[in-house]
Amino acid sequence: MAGQPKSRSACPAGRAAILERLLSREGPRLRRVVRSNSANPADAEDALQDACLAFVRFYEGDEAGAIRWLTLVAKRCAWAIGRRERRRGSSLHVATVEPSEASGQAIVPADHRDGTAELVERAEALERRIELLGRLKADERTTLILIGLGVSYAEIGELRGWTHTKINRCAAEGRARLRELEAGEGERS
Repeated sequence: MAGQPKSRSACPAGRAAILERLLSREGPRLRRVVRSNSANPADAEDALQDACLAFVRFYEGDEAGAIRWLTLVAKRCAWAIGRRERRRGSSLHVATVEPSEASGQAIVPADHRDGTAELVERAEALERRIELLGRLKADERTTLILIGLGVSYAEIGELRGWTHTKINRCAAEGRARLRELEAGEGERS
């Protein structure tokens, strides 16, 4: 029985050509996806490179499904890098010693991770910010949240049916209102 004919994308050169077209067309969107799933920009670039290498080595489909495949693999690469970094970070945790205990001993520096007090403080600040966001007008809140998630003005306009001017006005007025609310919170404290 004869096998199915291989698609053009079955060879590495065909996959590389598809990848090149994808990156020229969808590169900024893919970078936003990996940035939103990574801890920092360097990890995001590493994840995108890993995903591109995986695409050239393993992708078997046609060009129509390529962006979905590459997006999923890029997210998974970003998550894997994040897990590795967290594991490596947890193995770097070193116990600190009191100065009285350190006499005659080498002092071992502790890592720079936040302690419980800092984590609680950040969580409280986040709760306050969420509460303040809730006081904004719905369009202002939506605009600021979408911008915070890395969605471009063009994409917001497409999603919501808004003009660039409306998006810009909602963002500016929402930020100004947040500053006013935060200043008011600071005066009450």
